Amino acid sequence: MVQFIKAKRSSYVNKPIGVNNVDTGAVQSANIIANTSAQMATQFFKQAEDEQIKIGKEYGLSLPTRDKDGKLVFTETPTNLSEIAQNAAEPIIRKKYEDQLNVDIFQKLNAIRNKSKTSTEFAESVQTEMGTYIDETTKNGGGRYASSMSDTVAKLSAQHFSAMAQEERKEELRIASLNRLYITNQQIEDTVSLGAKDLDLAPIIGIKGVIQQLEEQSKEIVAHNDENLTINNL
Repeated sequence: MVQFIKAKRSSYVNKPIGVNNVDTGAVQSANIIANTSAQMATQFFKQAEDEQIKIGKEYGLSLPTRDKDGKLVFTETPTNLSEIAQNAAEPIIRKKYEDQLNVDIFQKLNAIRNKSKTSTEFAESVQTEMGTYIDETTKNGGGRYASSMSDTVAKLSAQHFSAMAQEERKEELRIASLNRLYITNQQIEDTVSLGAKDLDLAPIIGIKGVIQQLEEQSKEIVAHNDENLTINNL
């Protein structure tokens, strides 16, 4: 019997052509060393930066702003500090001087108000005296604070001026009320005096009318007086 024999199929596996690198661990070791070095360098820089920030803050906090006589002495951030330390010290120093200047401005404005008799006099004195004070501060090294000083003077002096103007207005109303009260009392006296004369001259049948007229006049005077007291809070 004739048999048909099937041929076996051949299998092929594609392999990359070229040189195959053999990883011996040297590359990985080199990468680990490089990464570790970078991390250590970053950590060292961060520590150094933190140390400079600390130095700058300590300098700013310890810097005296006044001399032995209490006068403000303006000091610039020293250039022998590192840039990082200077940047850390600068906002602290600025805040200290601004706070001290605000204290001086507050005291000077209170002194001006105490010696000023009117709000107008106060405004004129503020313009002259505080303008001179800001100019002197600029000459003494505090020029960079001049703008904030002007703003503070404007805000505080406006509050003082408003309070003084209100007090003056209240005093004007009080005086006007007292004058009105005097006039009212005088009207009452005049009414009583005239009423007495009218009673003396009036016939018996007319007395009732005189009394009624006196009552109406008295009510009107009292009403005006009550209104005056209410409006002016007397």
